[in-house]
Amino acid sequence: MGSPERLAIGAAQDHAQRIMVISGLCVVAAALLTSIFLLDDLKLTDEQSLSEEDQKGEKNGQKAFTFYGARKRDLHTGVNNEVIA
Repeated sequence: MGSPERLAIGAAQDHAQRIMVISGLCVVAAALLTSIFLLDDLKLTDEQSLSEEDQKGEKNGQKAFTFYGARKRDLHTGVNNEVIA
């Protein structure tokens, strides 16, 4: 099907890709192990990151966040209320 030169090129590419995959996996494994042992323990508290207004909106079925410069939209009526600056 192919000449010996063509088969040799294919074998060389296979070998090169195998080496690249193995070296990439070694780098990822080393980074993962390093991050596992060097990261501090995260302490989670009961503090909420949302403001009271955002929490109320979330309880009423509205979105708890808005995008900067977007219009605030009432989800029940579908009306744009005000522009958020």
